[in-house]
Amino acid sequence: MIIKIALLATFGLFAFTSCVEKEDKSAREFPQELLIDSERYELAELIVFNYGPNPNLYQGASFNLSLISEGIKVHTDSATVPDSLSGTGYVLHLETYSPDSLSIREGEYLLDTSKALYTISQADLITYNLSNSISQSLKSGSLEVIRLGEVYTLVGAFKGQEGEEVEFSFQSELNVFRRF
Repeated sequence: MIIKIALLATFGLFAFTSCVEKEDKSAREFPQELLIDSERYELAELIVFNYGPNPNLYQGASFNLSLISEGIKVHTDSATVPDSLSGTGYVLHLETYSPDSLSIREGEYLLDTSKALYTISQADLITYNLSNSISQSLKSGSLEVIRLGEVYTLVGAFKGQEGEEVEFSFQSELNVFRRF
């Protein structure tokens, strides 16, 4: 009888562990998307520039994040650093202030022009087409940064000047380009 109970307990533990592992994997999968008034656009890339310490902050640094939709081509210089964009699509550009000077730290960042830690001083939705680009400043919103190992998940929601809803989620390892 004790052997049967031990076998059942072992099987139950194995089944429970298998379910937990499956749940953990699916929890890490986020859609790579930008939603503008519920219209969906696939996000293809994230470019992160570290502009170094902010003289107004005791610690931390300024990080510019550019979430780039499909249809936009990223051009690089001879050192493979992104230097221009072309094509048709959208770029969501966020100027963030992180307490970490090497990478953007986990937490919630609020759109606030104070340039304090855990803020976004500027948020722009840029529309690219074949002949030009149009930039629209976003007036309110937030960004949540989640980190699991080297994988970052960015989830955000913003409001445009005309009340447009801009939401996104993106998950990737970060390749940070230093600009100082």
